[in-house]
Amino acid sequence: MNKNIRHTISEFTPSPDPVRKDTFLRMYRRRTGSPKTDIREMLGSQFICISPAVWLMSLAVLLIAIWGCLRNRNVIICVAALMPFVSGFAVFESFRSQMYAMAELEGVTLFSLRGIFFAKIACIGIVHIILIPGLSLMISPVCQYDFLTTGIMITIPYLISSILSMKAEKSSFGRKDPAVCLGISALTSGAVLAASVKSSYFKEDLTGMRNILFMILIVLFLIEIKKTFQWEVNQWN
Repeated sequence: MNKNIRHTISEFTPSPDPVRKDTFLRMYRRRTGSPKTDIREMLGSQFICISPAVWLMSLAVLLIAIWGCLRNRNVIICVAALMPFVSGFAVFESFRSQMYAMAELEGVTLFSLRGIFFAKIACIGIVHIILIPGLSLMISPVCQYDFLTTGIMITIPYLISSILSMKAEKSSFGRKDPAVCLGISALTSGAVLAASVKSSYFKEDLTGMRNILFMILIVLFLIEIKKTFQWEVNQWN
């Protein structure tokens, strides 16, 4: 390169002083109008990108519960059988980037790949945390169970489907077809309906066993979430 051109370029693009790195970064942000991003911005950017199917599935379960309450019907079996699909669509959405080969592109955008995954999980999780107690509050008066028992009974299928789906999505088979979690949801839903025929899952005298199962599933769910975060980082590395 011509020495004059090199000298001219160095004048226009001086190297920042390593000792004053923080000052340089603040000056750059002021000039470019790019303030430091916060968690609210990250959540907001991902919330609008989540597939409408996730929200429509949650809305469908809510409308069915409302219909059952207005008709004074015991809809706990129906709601429990649909909850695996609520979690299945959520897991599918979290891994949807792989299906469209966008994971690598997302990993080099403004937010990290881990940050994007966290934002999706957080947005969907917040809605579901509101949805499940809301469903329990609505349908418990029309069935023979109290609020807490109702919540546990409809959450157990949700957790089972979530745990199995996250495990499947991290397997070689799941990486080839991210929609495998929807198949797991269907199998879990079928198991709930089969249990309802024999009334084994919905017996009142099994409350203690359901509570223990619920606590175990919560722990496994949190462990699986942690593993998934680590897996996302390893995938990028």
